[in-house]
Amino acid sequence: PDPASLGNILYSLLEIGSFELAQKLFIQLQELSLSFTVEQSQEWKEIALLLNPLFLLKQHSLNEGIDSFLSLKFKDMGPREFRSLRFLMRAALQAGQEEYVEKLASTLDHLPWGREERIELDSMRVWAFLQQEKWKKAEEIFENYPLELLNQETTLLHPLFGCWLCATEGEE
Repeated sequence: PDPASLGNILYSLLEIGSFELAQKLFIQLQELSLSFTVEQSQEWKEIALLLNPLFLLKQHSLNEGIDSFLSLKFKDMGPREFRSLRFLMRAALQAGQEEYVEKLASTLDHLPWGREERIELDSMRVWAFLQQEKWKKAEEIFENYPLELLNQETTLLHPLFGCWLCATEGEE
């Protein structure tokens, strides 16, 4: 078995809300991992560490999931790490606990980010600030981007920029 594919399956199950099935499969995979090669075992451990906060979120609380994620002390943010971060941030937004979005973002802000990841991270931060009516904080993020990018309908920031403009300058 390919640990990366197994991790993708588990993450996908969590994304679609099949927590019980994901948890059952995760437990079975923990047992199966004893028969993995050394390479597979190492990769599985890395994947399991990143999935664990998502299970804690579902089993216990958003705060426990986030604390578990942040305890991993990241040196960089690869696709797997970013996937877990995105999941936790969206969960915070959906739960109306926007303060956790900024807790995650500010703790990890020192890491190097690719352009798309930075835009996605900043979009979630702006969304949280708009929900909290923290107009100035949202503006500070928008100031990091050229107006041309904010006006591109294909970016995540575009609709948020429109909402911010409406809230701060009126509908016109």
